[in-house]
Amino acid sequence: MRGAKQLGILAAVTISTSALLGGVAAAADEIPEDAAVASSEVDVISSRETTMPDTKGTGVPAIKCKTYQTTRTAKNAFGSTQFKFHQKVTWCYNGKKITSASSKAWADSLASGWNYKGVQSTETSGGAGKASYTAWRQGKFCLVVPGTGERCISEKRPWIEQKVTKTGGASSSGGM
Repeated sequence: MRGAKQLGILAAVTISTSALLGGVAAAADEIPEDAAVASSEVDVISSRETTMPDTKGTGVPAIKCKTYQTTRTAKNAFGSTQFKFHQKVTWCYNGKKITSASSKAWADSLASGWNYKGVQSTETSGGAGKASYTAWRQGKFCLVVPGTGERCISEKRPWIEQKVTKTGGASSSGGM
């Protein structure tokens, strides 16, 4: 995948529930390594396809456009959502090439204590005039104990890669 960028995921330093509520944190060796985010999942949402006006019957292949969205959802050990990281690609194609392509990323559904620090890395390739377009982004989320300032006690860097094609195909992958 992205080698060094995926190594940007830092080792999680976690704290006990009592520390989040103002108590003293337990020693690091007493706390499960990934207690803050126990699991993550990928949701893929593909929206409707549209055909551009005035492209049928002109001797030119009809131009169609699609939007493809992928979401990484981080959950704690109890199954509660901690945060979501999204990426959406919008592209138009005619079966011979991609005619336009763009992408964007954002976060939402932040649980108490989690802060979104923005997109940390972006790579794109292909696009207009090419057979495919690939967009890759990595976000950064930081868990902060209330009342301790902005000191990050656990950090997650989810990433999403999406590839779309000149025929309307789409695929994605992601990690935490």
